[in-house]
Order: sequence, then structure tokens, then C-alpha cells
Amino acid sequence: MIEKHQNLICFFLPDALGGVESVVKNIIKGSNLEQSSVVLYKNENEHRKTANFSSIKCHIKNSTFSSLNNAYYNAKKLYRDSGITKDSIIVSTDSEEQNMVQLLELSNRLVFIVLGDFNHYYNLAFNNQGVIESFIAISEEIYSNLVKLMPHRKNDIFKIYFPTPSFSATKWNNKLPRKVIFVARLEKGKGIEHVLELNEALIKRKVKLKFSIVGSGPLFKQTEKKIAENRFDNIKLLGFLSSKELLELYATHDIFLMFGES
Repeated sequence: MIEKHQNLICFFLPDALGGVESVVKNIIKGSNLEQSSVVLYKNENEHRKTANFSSIKCHIKNSTFSSLNNAYYNAKKLYRDSGITKDSIIVSTDSEEQNMVQLLELSNRLVFIVLGDFNHYYNLAFNNQGVIESFIAISEEIYSNLVKLMPHRKNDIFKIYFPTPSFSATKWNNKLPRKVIFVARLEKGKGIEHVLELNEALIKRKVKLKFSIVGSGPLFKQTEKKIAENRFDNIKLLGFLSSKELLELYATHDIFLMFGES
């Protein structure tokens, strides 16, 4: 069924490097959806590194909006820039495309991929459920939380693990120090501050791990400064890495560290 309609499928996502971009690229590559369309949108008042879909053979559309304009104007512009028709299936990852469907009263089928265990995504799912045909949860925890949040929509909630590239890991190293990798955009709410707190607590307990921090963002310089001030010589701040570089790095580490919202 997906292959039959792949030329009508349109993925919407923010035009920024990061996890959302990686997930969508893996879905397109792993699900034979390279004839689909991708709409990358961004706020012209924000400055972030843009997504890179050059390795994907799909139809790329770009759209910009301004928070200074009213929501209806932005929705109309996104609709025009996307080039979708009434038959297009909209695959949503965030708010702008859901606002577009709501405000313009579109009849398109809308599938929402809930990409993280964060209140932002749960609020979008609950508040816009009137225009969302189905929800895709990418983990057991997200699936359970969505069902609790919207028990009446249980039959429309699907747990699907998105495709990821395979790689060969090194053998488990029984010797300390273990190597820990943390990957996220360095901004408030992503957990970078907890990495430093965790490291400090472990050092006080005479446990010293090696940390690799991968990612860029507004807190990069601040994080770099804190690492230097605290003389955390066991932490490497690596900045942004390509998918290929990241996969190679995963294979050399023992522990993947991540934080969810409390």
C-alpha cells in the first residue's frame, strides 16, 4: 500500500540538522520511499544549520515563514510552497504542517510520527488529534504514553521502529574506563547539563568514564567553557558529525547516554 502511494507521500519537517532529519532520511531509505516529497520549512528569524538531503533521491521543497506574520498567512504560504494536492498523504513531524491542515481545513490524510518522549510531541498529538488520522510511536514508552493520553484513539496508534543503518560494534570492553557517547543538539531541554552533572558526581565517587559529546547548538560555547573550568579532561566535545562519522563513533563506545523529560 505504501509503495502504491509513495509518489503522493509528503514528509514535512523543520529545515535543521539533527535527529528529525536523520529519522526521516532513514525512513525514506529503509522503506523504499525515494519517490516521495520532502518539505523543509524554517523560521527566517532563526539561524540554524540546514538539513542535508542530497543523498536521498526524493523531491525537495523549501519554505520559510516568519513569526511576525499571522498563522493563517504562514499556513497558506507553506501550502503553496509544498505543492501538495488534495490526494497527498501528509507525514507530520512537528507543528507547522498540523497548523496548516487545521487552519486551511484540508481533507488530506495526516500521519503524525511522534519522534520523542517529550511534552511538546504529546501536546501536538492531543491538541491536533482532530486532524490526525494515525500516530506512529517510535518506541514502546512513547506508544504507552500515547495510549494513556488518548485511550479512545488506541486503534490509530502504531508502534513502528524506524529503520536504522547497521554497523559492527567492537567487543565489550571489560576494562575501565568505559566510553560513553551522548548525541543531541546542545540546547536547553536536551540534557547536556545533566551530562556534566553526572560526570562530576561520578568523579566524586572515584568513577571516571570517558565521555564523547556530539552535537552543536546555542549551548556549545557554554558547555566548552564549563568543561575547561572544571578540568574535565575525560570529556571530548566533538561538535556536529555526519551520519557516517557518527556510526563509526558508535562502534567504538560502550554506552549510549540519553535523557527524557521528567
